[in-house]
Amino acid sequence: MILSLPSFVVFSIFVFQYVGFPILYFQLDDYRAEFVTNQDLLLKAWLITSISTILVCFGAVLGAYLLKPLKYFRVKNILHKVLAKYIKRRIYLVGLFCLGVLIVYIAKIGFNNIALVAVLNGAGSSEIALARSLMGNDFGSGYHWYNFFMRDCLVFISLTLIAIRLQKPQEISKVYFILIIAAAVLSLVMATEKGLFVDFLIAVSLVYIISKNKGVVPFSVVLYFIFFSFTALIVFYIYFMGDADIVASVMSIFSRGLTGSLQPIYHYLEFFPTYQNWLYGITFPNPGGIFPFTPYNLTVEVMNFVQPEHRDSGVVGTMPAIYWGELYANFGYLGVFIFSPWVGFFLYYINWIIYRLEFDPMNSALFAWMLVHYKNLSLTSISMFIIDFNLIVILFVYCILKIKIVNKHNKSLVVTV
Repeated sequence: MILSLPSFVVFSIFVFQYVGFPILYFQLDDYRAEFVTNQDLLLKAWLITSISTILVCFGAVLGAYLLKPLKYFRVKNILHKVLAKYIKRRIYLVGLFCLGVLIVYIAKIGFNNIALVAVLNGAGSSEIALARSLMGNDFGSGYHWYNFFMRDCLVFISLTLIAIRLQKPQEISKVYFILIIAAAVLSLVMATEKGLFVDFLIAVSLVYIISKNKGVVPFSVVLYFIFFSFTALIVFYIYFMGDADIVASVMSIFSRGLTGSLQPIYHYLEFFPTYQNWLYGITFPNPGGIFPFTPYNLTVEVMNFVQPEHRDSGVVGTMPAIYWGELYANFGYLGVFIFSPWVGFFLYYINWIIYRLEFDPMNSALFAWMLVHYKNLSLTSISMFIIDFNLIVILFVYCILKIKIVNKHNKSLVVTV
């Protein structure tokens, strides 16, 4: 199988929304069974996910019909294609800038207020949850900028460095390489958000597959990924979450990974429209307040409905669900079935554009980043992708890194892709 955005998103939906279904349905997970009590409602969620996924596939097929079949990266001189020196210099500078943003963020939060430090100091679960809230949802204005540079951009730079070293190991300083990778890992785990680190491992695996195997997914890479991700998660659950031993941590991994990502959509069906009427679009972004509505904080309100004790204790929790959950909350079943084919078509169109680029380390990193980014359609609200701030800024950084002055007299600029 050659990697593509539509197939990777559909595969992600299968992993996160189907594999754990029998566990929830037959109440084999005691913790989740306290919240998921109506099997008929769970079955309805499974049915809607199935129909919406079929419609996503239909949209991708329509894209193939209208735009022609996907053709993989242009691979001329694939073994000798390296980035220009001016691009590598800019990669160094942007990476150091992102590192600086991470340092400023840590200084603003306070070293002892970092959730990872709280864990290492033996803090209780409530203190750790409050620290995580203060580091993210309750940080205040400007958090999205910190988050972008110290996470998304730093991860993108890290993936680019990995792609360069896979093709030309001598092109990048080992000290700089280790420094940036270590900073990226720290930024991902310091709030004890285990899924972010797993996403990074996924992205690294994808860069390897794209750079060394021309996009064909080998079984050996899948096995390596499973081994390393499970090892990391076991360590995280023992030391971050307080699980007693390896067996307990493995059970927690399956609970969180297979059923924890499926549970939210059950609550969306439970909450709408019984306890909250349809929202008719007010969960969508309202940039600059140009539209006459105040955005409804969907994921926070659903979390407050499911676990009101979080709100009472001052913790700002969120409960994102698969992309169609927000469509359902706004427009009911009709919204899910109308918009799902457009999701598939959009994914195909983005992939069609990416594959028209020339194969080089930065394009490989960009594609791997996008695969992980859009994988989150299987886990989070679709409004995150309507005005896609992270993607817009990543593409802006990508263009800045690749801009080249081709004529010093008239200052003409081009972006080499």
